[in-house]
Formats: sequence, structure tokens, C-alpha cells
Amino acid sequence: MQCPYCQSSKVIKYGHANGKQRFYCQECGKTYLHSTGTLTANSHFSRSIWADFIHDTLVGASLDFSAEKFGFSHQTAFNMRHKVLMALRDMLEKEPVLLSGITELDETFVLDCYKGKTVPTEANRTARKHGATAAKRGISNEYIAICTGIQRDGKAIAETVNRAKPSGKELYEIFGTHICEETLILTDGLRSYNSLGAVTGCTVMDVDHEENKKHTTINAEWQQWCL
Repeated sequence: MQCPYCQSSKVIKYGHANGKQRFYCQECGKTYLHSTGTLTANSHFSRSIWADFIHDTLVGASLDFSAEKFGFSHQTAFNMRHKVLMALRDMLEKEPVLLSGITELDETFVLDCYKGKTVPTEANRTARKHGATAAKRGISNEYIAICTGIQRDGKAIAETVNRAKPSGKELYEIFGTHICEETLILTDGLRSYNSLGAVTGCTVMDVDHEENKKHTTINAEWQQWCL
């Protein structure tokens, strides 16, 4: 195996550490384990537990469910969950998602949440009780906008924007480098999406327009999957 520090293949076995095989790189002189540079680095749990825990994360299992399942504390599950999420973020930065073919773009809005923290003054509201609704009707500054996009074969991207409907500039910052040319973009009619067609070389179709309804419709389930 290659050295995780210098990628050299001049590696030899170098004893054991806590029952795990240790290696020594003859190029950079550093020692390491199989888990060095991975999610399981410095972890006392086996690879099988991590694999099962990652699966729980991807299917949306709660922290308490995983903690009880594997027999560790809520805080341990919290720390492991964040290691998984950070690793996923790093993967997306190294290999960005490129949407192509038929791609659906839409935005959804969720109430802002400061659970466990003091509500900042700029939020301009008092703390809400669990399960409470927004004080204002419709989309207001209490809602966070999440722009989502999904390709028909399953590739997806989602990113928070602001506290209002996204502008054309904000949509380009999110999707501009994640959409291939000649992609058919399906939207629900928000005019801001039209600017993507000019700068990305794609075709933007409003599926709510009467003459387009007979050709295609947006699948409502994909948005929930993204969340």
C-alpha cells in the first residue's frame, strides 16, 4: 500500500500498535496504520461498525437510534456523524457533482433553528418552542432557502442560500459549475433560473407553463429525498 503522506510505494511492515498493523515509509520516514487519513483514524471501533454507522447516516437514522444500536453514548454518535458529514463534504469538493441530461432544480424553505443556542439579535425574534410554527405568514426571514438539484439518474446537489427566494446570481454560484452544457433544466417557473440557460449553455423549461405540461412534470418526491 502507498504511504498516505508521500504516496511512495517503498513501504515495509513495522510492528503493531494496539493490535493494528503499523507501516514504515522508507521515503519520508513516517509510520502509519491502515486507518491513517480515513474516517476510522484514532477510532476504537471496527470497520464493520463504521460501515454500519455510515449506512445509518445515509438512510437518515437518528443519533439516539445508532447510539443504542451500537452501545455507545449520544455524544459519540454525534461526533461520528459529523466525521461522516465532513468526509462527504470533502468528497464533493474533490469530485464535484456534474448534473446533465434531464435535471430538476427547485428550492425549498425550512424554519431557521438555533436549538441549544441563544437566538441572535439579527434574527429579530424570540425563541420558539419545540414544534412551533413561524410567526409570519408565507415565506419570511424566518425561513432558510435551500436550493436543490437532481438528475434523473440520481446525482444530486443541495445548498443553503439565504432567507429569501434566490436571485439569478446566487443560483449561478450554486449550480454554475455543476451543470454540463446541453442539459435540460426543469423548473417550476421562478424567473431567476432563466439566467442559468444563458451562462451554462443549457435549456431551461418551466414545467408549470401550459404548453410544457404535456411534455414533462417535476417529480415532487425528489425534494424530500435531498433533504
